Amino acid sequence: EMGECSSCFAAVTAKLLTDANPDVQFMAAESLRDMGEAGTPFAADVANLLSQSSFHVRVAAASSLEQMGKAASPFAADVAELLRDAHPSVRTAAAKSLGGMGEAGAPFAADVAKLLRDANPDVRSAAAGSLGDMGGASACFASK
Repeated sequence: EMGECSSCFAAVTAKLLTDANPDVQFMAAESLRDMGEAGTPFAADVANLLSQSSFHVRVAAASSLEQMGKAASPFAADVAELLRDAHPSVRTAAAKSLGGMGEAGAPFAADVAKLLRDANPDVRSAAAGSLGDMGGASACFASK
């Protein structure tokens, strides 16, 4: 645990989100996710990675936002766009992220429910878990 220093490290790490190298962007997003509360002030910077060409970076960004809770709420619509991504790992991460956002992700329950029929079992599993995390907001989709 980094304690007091985590906020200092978070600020330095956040600068790496704009590095030209996708591997660096990936690790920066993963690191901010793992820093917990110290990473949350950089949710907007992480959200900027949701449109990167590297699917690994999009996965890391969605995963990081999932852990940022309310700080990630303004980006729920951006994450929801990834539910239609061509790469199954991105769709999986997006579904999990929206479930992790709770109320902020709930307006996208219908979009997540569509993934229950995805060809990829990991995507289907993530969608089911996400709908469960959304609670009552997703109940109307259970029979569809």
